[in-house]
Amino acid sequence: MSWHAPKLPAGVELLVAHCLAHGRRQVVDVAQNFPAECRHVLEQLGEVYRNDARAREEAMTAVERLRFHQQHSQPILDALHGWLEA
Repeated sequence: MSWHAPKLPAGVELLVAHCLAHGRRQVVDVAQNFPAECRHVLEQLGEVYRNDARAREEAMTAVERLRFHQQHSQPILDALHGWLEA
């Protein structure tokens, strides 16, 4: 890994979660050079952030929030991933 993981007690596993905010920030950093492409990415991420805001507004449990994002955010992120790969 390229980052320093904390030392964890025996039996405890580390779950790596790639931070969407950091990825978004990198897109913002290059937006001046690729305005149309970055706008597309930021608009798609905005939809995911709106979904997250809705989940918080509706006070969803962790399980409900996961299911909600799997249903509503995952298709957006899958499509964006395909677009980025292309």
